[in-house]
Amino acid sequence: MILHTLIPPRRDGRVVVRGGAATYVFVADSDGDLACDVSDETDVAELLATGRFYPANAADFPAAVALTDGANEDAGQASGNEQPVEANTAPRPRKTRKAAGG
Repeated sequence: MILHTLIPPRRDGRVVVRGGAATYVFVADSDGDLACDVSDETDVAELLATGRFYPANAADFPAAVALTDGANEDAGQASGNEQPVEANTAPRPRKTRKAAGG
């Protein structure tokens, strides 16, 4: 299933997500939305359960609802509190201004 993400991209324009089966790289599609084809059904369910991902195709919404209903019943599924890979990326240092009149 092709998913879109609401996670803001890194400076390179990508969002990288580690799933149980693979690592997924979300890049801008032709509409400018960050998209990736997630082939593993368990990974799809876990990503959808976070609330930060949604199906790119409206026809996939019923399947997405079915997957997330099952994921929410399993105790071992994603809680929605996981951080994306970008959470471990150090921020750019701020530029400092020189004091005026000195």
